[in-house]
Amino acid sequence: MVEWNHGKRFFDFGSGCLRNLVAMQVPRQMINDIFFIHLHIDHCAKLPYIFCSYIDYSQQEFVIAAALSKDPEMKAVYESGDPYLAFAKQAGAVPLEATKSTHNAERDFFKVCVLGVQY
Repeated sequence: MVEWNHGKRFFDFGSGCLRNLVAMQVPRQMINDIFFIHLHIDHCAKLPYIFCSYIDYSQQEFVIAAALSKDPEMKAVYESGDPYLAFAKQAGAVPLEATKSTHNAERDFFKVCVLGVQY
């Protein structure tokens, strides 16, 4: 990472990048540019994760925990699109066909539970 002109620029985005971002306490929103030396897998392997994280600011804690823990089940729950609602479904608090619009109060309750356990 290089800091210049009031921004953070990264060169390559290979394995270990997400772990390093967390260790350096660099929020994803602060990444201004990523430059690639070339597009071999060892230089761009984690690029999909940074794009996914930019799409979803609201669930950043969950995806970071899933990435750091390397837990395949946690990653699958994140990829379901709504880890808080997925947790409510796993707990049997809402039906499997529940959505944010049909069970928002229950989702909010389980969101607090998930974030409380993470922090």
